[in-house]
Amino acid sequence: MKTRYISILTIGAMALAAASCSDVVNYDDGVEDIFAADDAPVIDAIYDVEDTESTAPLSGGSLDQMLRIHGRNLSHVKSVTFNGIEVPVSQIYATSADAWLKVPRAIPEATDNKLVYTTELGTLTRDFEVSIPSMRLEGLGNEFCQAGESVQVLGDYFDLFGYGVEGSGASVSIAGTPLEIDSITEEYMSIVIPEGTPDNTLIDFAWEEPDGPKTKTVAFRYTRGILLEDLSSVGWWDSSVHNYITAGNNSGDPRPTLGSYFRFNGNFDQWTWYQFGGGANWPESMDCRGRESEYVFKFEVYSAAKTPFYDSQDWGYQFALNDSDPLYVWNPSAGMSFNTYGRWRTVTIPLDQVARKGTVEPGTWSNFQMVMQPNTEGGWSVDHCFANFRIEPANF
Repeated sequence: MKTRYISILTIGAMALAAASCSDVVNYDDGVEDIFAADDAPVIDAIYDVEDTESTAPLSGGSLDQMLRIHGRNLSHVKSVTFNGIEVPVSQIYATSADAWLKVPRAIPEATDNKLVYTTELGTLTRDFEVSIPSMRLEGLGNEFCQAGESVQVLGDYFDLFGYGVEGSGASVSIAGTPLEIDSITEEYMSIVIPEGTPDNTLIDFAWEEPDGPKTKTVAFRYTRGILLEDLSSVGWWDSSVHNYITAGNNSGDPRPTLGSYFRFNGNFDQWTWYQFGGGANWPESMDCRGRESEYVFKFEVYSAAKTPFYDSQDWGYQFALNDSDPLYVWNPSAGMSFNTYGRWRTVTIPLDQVARKGTVEPGTWSNFQMVMQPNTEGGWSVDHCFANFRIEPANF
């Protein structure tokens, strides 16, 4: 009886097990494997990731551009290269039908304009031209910083062309003496102006690009082209202008860069024409007559963090030299808010846009005009400063 009892229990257990197996639901049944691949990769089209409707297939791209590659058998990536420069596999997300990746931010040793896509099942080579930028060097963020200070260099792609890389050949120097690069990232570079560096010193930059060596020279505290060395000469038609001139001695004044400057601090009524200006002899070293396009008009500007520049459209701050008409409208917040956040920053404008009637003989009198005309309902509430109006060669 004991043996028979065990056998019945065993048969019962087997029956229960069979019933349980028949009740199991396989949730993978009928679900597509988005990572499946059965052959070498195929690319049908390449899109910018912002093109979510897939309306503009690309035949080329740019450094750092995020792409979506569409095709078949794109999963199980082993490598992807642009011009021989590899995309880290850890930064690629690929399914069978799509792959998302970024064009490497690097300058190739040789340009073949090829995209090479390799998976575990094969390799595909496809034409894809990557635009290689030139280094962009505009100048110093504040040309009138003080000797001994760190100053931003305005531009882009410094790191791609060797700055901050020992032995690269990229250099920044004064009279052959290298300057310290104290900070460099993909979007920022700053240098240290040595203690004791005199005004009117020229700073030399040199670097290599695929088409050969490049150089650019920028000025440090270029006083030779200052137009209004003494701001007390301004306002000869309206002495109230002097209320807006300071040497940095008043409460809240920013530190001067060179002598006195304009500070507009407070509320200014909409559409009121606030005119500031005066006259001075044209700088002796700047004979720009007939060659105005080879020169630039510069100044330093300051805005308190709480009062960025308004989008002034065709009004706002306006400038003119030598009775030019119409005045040049300076609207730094057109399209994007401009704020110096409590620091002086250099502004550069082509001279022929400010001196529309041309320029005068060096050493002879020329007038300077600056206008503020708020265009915003309720007027402007500002704390803005302007200093060091001057003329410089566009290229030294």
